[in-house]
Amino acid sequence: MAPATQLNRPLRILIVEDSKVDVNLLLYVLRSAGYQVEYDLVQPAPAMRAALERQPWDLITSDHKMPQFSAPQAVELAKELRSDVPIIIVSGEADPDLAMSLKSAGAQDYVLKMEMFDKLVSVIELVLQDKGLGDGRQSA
Repeated sequence: MAPATQLNRPLRILIVEDSKVDVNLLLYVLRSAGYQVEYDLVQPAPAMRAALERQPWDLITSDHKMPQFSAPQAVELAKELRSDVPIIIVSGEADPDLAMSLKSAGAQDYVLKMEMFDKLVSVIELVLQDKGLGDGRQSA
């Protein structure tokens, strides 16, 4: 995992996930990297829609496959309601074609859950930097 260059960097993240274990791991990785995480956990689509309409987010992460929801649906909903918010797919499914398909649909990146410790923070930092939020704060 990349070393934290700045502690307590605020990050508002919408997490689309059905596994509490994976959510806890994601939060652990982010907090270990120095992020002060404010988050909401949602799924299925109506809950994600409500969260996107309720407040601004710096980032969205989504699992690929959940019982009542999927990453393609999450990407489409994010594009519809908050096209300015980057979405990263965090999945246990190692399928390069799926990753390319989701990136083509609008996801900024695809990170395997087994690589969360090694890649997630650097991917998030690149995505936020591209968005102009390199320190993890929403610009005015």
